[in-house]
Amino acid sequence: MKKQIILSLIFLHVISYSIYAQEYKWVKRAGLWAYDYGYGICADGMGNVYVAGKYEMEAVFDEFTLSCEGNHDIFIAKYGPDGNVKWVRNAGGLYGDYAHAITCDAEGNTYMTGEIESSVIFHGSDIKLEAWGRNDIYVAKYSPDGIPL
Repeated sequence: MKKQIILSLIFLHVISYSIYAQEYKWVKRAGLWAYDYGYGICADGMGNVYVAGKYEMEAVFDEFTLSCEGNHDIFIAKYGPDGNVKWVRNAGGLYGDYAHAITCDAEGNTYMTGEIESSVIFHGSDIKLEAWGRNDIYVAKYSPDGIPL
């Protein structure tokens, strides 16, 4: 019995190390010196990762730099399987605009939702949403190449 207890403890000890022994594939940072937040993340079937959130003033994603149009603007960024930024898009108006959630489909399209406080331009397209009041809801679809649809 004592031998079984000792073997069980050794087994649990070894298993606990293997559970937590995963290594990072990649780690990235983005933003700058203001309040920048990632509120949603998803991955497609090809290993790409998409992050959505809000930024203030200016935000840097590797070689991409975004400027803010108002208090807070929306961002969506695509990272390749190797962790390199493929593209970053933003949307914003005069006041605070936020991305709260994001999801992906099998074709690599992304769907983002959040709130807008003013009329918002989705950069990279001719899409402009007119706000009806404060804190309106939006839903946006992006192609795998980052084009707002």
